[in-house]
Amino acid sequence: AAVHCARGLCEVLQRRSRRVLLAPDVAHALEMPESATSEEGVGEGQLLIALGGDGTLLAANRAAALYGTPILGVHVG
Repeated sequence: AAVHCARGLCEVLQRRSRRVLLAPDVAHALEMPESATSEEGVGEGQLLIALGGDGTLLAANRAAALYGTPILGVHVG
């Protein structure tokens, strides 16, 4: 379910000319290698959107904490 939501969200953001950066495993699952960045790199943007469960949100928090990046957590499951 999270992959389906992520694909739709990426499409919407890209249509609105937003740059999308994805963790390597997510970029692979979505077949979007051009959007892959390092695990640490996902926290460097203006906003981190975490789609998943508690573990996903905790991982997003670790990535964003270094940069003070706000997180939008969306529970999918």
